[in-house]
Amino acid sequence: MKSRSYSNLSQTICQPNSYLGYSSSGTYIDTLLNAVGCDSIRTLHLTVSPITYSTLNQVICQPNSYLGYSNSGTYTDVLSNAAGCDSVRTLHLTVDPITYASFTQTICEPDSFLGYHISGTYTDTFINSHGCDSIRTLHLTVKPIVYNQVYQQICSPNSYLGYTSSGVYSDTFQTVLFGCDSIRILHLTVNPIDSTFINQTICEPNSFMGHNSTGMYIHPSTNIYGCDSTVILNLTVNVRTFDTIYQTICEPSNYLGYTQSGLYYDTLINAAGCDSIRVLHLMVNPITYSVLYQSICDSDSYLGYTSTGTYTDTLINSNGCDSIRILHLTVHASYNVDTIVNQCRGSKYFAGGAWQTSDGVYTDYLNTSYGCDSVVHTDLSFVDVLFPDLGNDSTFCIGDSVLLFPGHFNYYFWWDGVNTSDRHWVYQAGTYYVTVSNDMTCFGSDTIELATYDLPQVQILHSIKDLCKSDTINLYGTGAITYAWYLNDYFNLPKYTGSSFNFAVNAQTKITLIGTDENNCEAKDELTLYYVPCCGNISIPNAFSPNGDNTNDFFHPLTKAVFEQYSFKVYDRWGKLVFETKDINDQWDGRFHGKDAEIGTYYYFIRTKCFEEESSRIFKGDVTLLR
Repeated sequence: MKSRSYSNLSQTICQPNSYLGYSSSGTYIDTLLNAVGCDSIRTLHLTVSPITYSTLNQVICQPNSYLGYSNSGTYTDVLSNAAGCDSVRTLHLTVDPITYASFTQTICEPDSFLGYHISGTYTDTFINSHGCDSIRTLHLTVKPIVYNQVYQQICSPNSYLGYTSSGVYSDTFQTVLFGCDSIRILHLTVNPIDSTFINQTICEPNSFMGHNSTGMYIHPSTNIYGCDSTVILNLTVNVRTFDTIYQTICEPSNYLGYTQSGLYYDTLINAAGCDSIRVLHLMVNPITYSVLYQSICDSDSYLGYTSTGTYTDTLINSNGCDSIRILHLTVHASYNVDTIVNQCRGSKYFAGGAWQTSDGVYTDYLNTSYGCDSVVHTDLSFVDVLFPDLGNDSTFCIGDSVLLFPGHFNYYFWWDGVNTSDRHWVYQAGTYYVTVSNDMTCFGSDTIELATYDLPQVQILHSIKDLCKSDTINLYGTGAITYAWYLNDYFNLPKYTGSSFNFAVNAQTKITLIGTDENNCEAKDELTLYYVPCCGNISIPNAFSPNGDNTNDFFHPLTKAVFEQYSFKVYDRWGKLVFETKDINDQWDGRFHGKDAEIGTYYYFIRTKCFEEESSRIFKGDVTLLR
């Protein structure tokens, strides 16, 4: 039997939703048909939750935010309430701004403004009437106290700015523009009127303060401060001394630094501190050389030597100087020679002291061309052909020669058809031959190839410049392996060996360089050196300022001249020597005994002597030292 069915539902929804067609809270009973076609009673307990609303009024300060908002306005947000339904929130937001104030102020040191006393820009944060930040910016300029340092020298009894005594004075004024303090500090020096007594000694021919004779002189003057001054000069003038020396030495010694014969003038200092002129007449006797060529037999000796070679001995000549003897000794041997001779059959050959016509070994006891013993053993054979021997093919230097000798025969027929002797000189590369015979029935021939080596390209290199007397020039040899340097001729021993040669020019000189290459071939190059006296003028500045600014910091003569003798002296106004040199490259730096010299006038004295001039030239005057 079919029966009805029942169902009971409880449901909560949010406004304005509906459930099973209902949108208001309540209990609803609906009769439906179930699956078997019977009544199905459904009871619905429905709860509808409403939308909630809220309104907020809020004031904040920049740059804060409230509920995520930072600008003034009305904002509506839909949220979820405790029932899970919509909750509508309305926000009325007011954002009060930060306020700003800017000040520009000028004050005088040591005043302050708003607590500040140093120039700069200062930012301070306060609270305005709304309780928000108020930012104040202060641009402050602090004018300093102005200090003025015044250094002044006056002469007694004058005054300066109301003051008459040496001291440091401070006065306070006000600046015109800002009314701030201006402090003037006066460093005042009051220089007295003075008198100066000078005891001065000078050397002839110098002068001091215009005087060149011993005596006492009075000069009304101005002192270094520009004030009145009386100078009393007690002047003593010392004379120059002279000395003449005659001296003879041997080469390569030196005397007083000189190595060549000549007349030399030197200016020295005597016991009084004045010039002492020394005249040196110097004679330099040269080393003498002798060359001996001697031949002896191996059983003899010559000057104590028994072997072939070149020997150098140093002896004493008539001047008491070195005499160098060079011995080229040739020691000739006493020969014991074994000779093989081939003669044409039917001929005869002189050996063993007689004419021989049969094979055999024959001995002859002879003297060599040098007079030494020579024993010759001749192994004589009579053959149908002769065998001359010109030697192996070879190479010689261009300009040299080769002597060809094929052996001992009766007749010789050389390639030129002219020479019929047993020897023939060859001077060029080529192919050469000879035909020999003893009786014009038996002949023999030989050929030799001769080549030549090129000569080395020897050259003297040097820096091109004008030479002054006693200048040194650097000479360089190229094109060879070994070098020999000769002066004026190349028949004696070389002056120097090596690839370079430093030479001091004191006379016209012919330089000859002979170079030898790896093939023992020689070539030469020549150069003649001249010199000029090289004297010139000088100019002298009248002021300089040694203050370290790299401009006009030194005092010295301006010249490109070269002098044989040079002297440069500087004196202060009292005649005291403050600088001296004999080097033309030295300069006065304005210092004396390691301290800066005083500003003022100084006096210079310059003596020069040119090469090949008899007398000196003198330049004198004054120069002003500035700072």
